[in-house]
Amino acid sequence: CRNELGRLCDSFEKMREALAENNKEMLEMIEKRRRLQSSVAHDLRNPIAIMKGYLEMMEESLNDKEFSYEDFRDEIRTLSLTTDRMDQYVQSVSMINHLGDMELVPQDEDLEVCIDNWEKDMKILVENSGIDIVFVKDDITGETWKLDVNAISRVLENIVKNGCRYARTKIEIKVSLCDNSQLQFDITDDGPGYPDKLLKNPDLFFYTTEQKNGHMGMGMTICRIICKKHQGSIEISNLENKGARTTIKIKNLR
Repeated sequence: CRNELGRLCDSFEKMREALAENNKEMLEMIEKRRRLQSSVAHDLRNPIAIMKGYLEMMEESLNDKEFSYEDFRDEIRTLSLTTDRMDQYVQSVSMINHLGDMELVPQDEDLEVCIDNWEKDMKILVENSGIDIVFVKDDITGETWKLDVNAISRVLENIVKNGCRYARTKIEIKVSLCDNSQLQFDITDDGPGYPDKLLKNPDLFFYTTEQKNGHMGMGMTICRIICKKHQGSIEISNLENKGARTTIKIKNLR
């Protein structure tokens, strides 16, 4: 009777722990959704304010004889660029929501072959950028891991493309195994490094120091979501002698 009671108590304790964990995950998801909505509301104010300002200016200039056709065309062009920026922002939010619901498709993979393929892919990615990419790899042979190769490729592509925008001459990727349980990528470049605002707030959904090409700075959010789904993590820091460091850790999903 005592053994049965003990097993019953153990079962209730496991149920309690499972419910607590599920509740924690749900609260975290709700908080992330809240922060995303807050970020969207805040960041959409700027392009909307710009559009309102130009529309008011154009309305006031209708009776202004000095307001030329060229002036009118320039303001229309600016409005068009601003609407494109808003459209990209909305698409970015949609993509992040989609990633949150995405399920990984892990398969048994030869780790050495995966790393060799990632090296080839990243070198092709930077081929015409004027940036050299250097791979430094541990001797990883005979390792079979359960991975979603496409998801990890997406993370590496985002970080390397970001590095190409800011690196002066070189990006280096060190690949190693940590305690045979985590695959680690240390990606460094010789650019100016990550901004202090991003280092202090690494969970920002959108961040950019530039507006060219309408880049919305969403790559890090995509990488963070995918890494977490792969039971891993992503951390950012700066090198002592300038340059950014991104450390990605991925677990074997066996």
